[in-house]
Amino acid sequence: MSTSQSTCETILTTAMIRGGLNSVVDPIDGNVNSAAFAELNFMLDAWSSELGPLFKIKDSQYDAPTPGFTLVGSQQQYILGPLGLLGERPTKIYDIFLVDGNGVSYYQQKIYFDEWTRLIYKGVGPGTGAGGAPGRPDRCWQNYLESTVQLNFYPNPAYTDAVHVLYPGALTQFVTTADSVIFPPGYQDVFINALAIRLANYFGKQPPPYVVAQYDYGKRVLKTNNEFMYLLQNPMPTQKRRFFNILTGGTV
Repeated sequence: MSTSQSTCETILTTAMIRGGLNSVVDPIDGNVNSAAFAELNFMLDAWSSELGPLFKIKDSQYDAPTPGFTLVGSQQQYILGPLGLLGERPTKIYDIFLVDGNGVSYYQQKIYFDEWTRLIYKGVGPGTGAGGAPGRPDRCWQNYLESTVQLNFYPNPAYTDAVHVLYPGALTQFVTTADSVIFPPGYQDVFINALAIRLANYFGKQPPPYVVAQYDYGKRVLKTNNEFMYLLQNPMPTQKRRFFNILTGGTV
């Protein structure tokens, strides 16, 4: 079986029992159940900010609530968010690349605000399109705000390339306790243990030590499995002598 499927109600009930807050024979009080449900969604939000537990990488051209957008001539800044492009605010952007009409991809180097300020010919300001060096962008400053992310491209776009933004999909919030829950392999047990600990603390109880130990081990496994690692490559001994590029991991 490749996935684990359950319901939100089952998750809540099992977590309450594991946390020592309820027995297997007693029904859960309605007020307690409502409070536990709210804590469940708070936990989902917290896990999404950690990035490590997130398992799905989205491509904005296909997977976003409002998929796909292209560059506009002379427009440097693009706003991602619930009311803007994509229809959601990415928790973190991993990579961006552009694709022209011939299917050729152009990787965008990630820069930060200090590098942006040192650009000599960037124009009057992001989004104004006034002045600036025209061409095909090769770098982007990602400015993270409360509900949006600003993408600031340089040089000033002169082509209508398709923009591919790669970012991890946040864990989906539950609407009702009857919602179905589908987990990747290994997630369900860790998820229940985490909720059991959170609920025990919420209601002023000491979580069982074995639940804490199982959670600590399981969460480390999940984060390790989803860890993004860039491994530098070394030339094989049989290759001719080359220079090694520590930035790309290749040889030139």
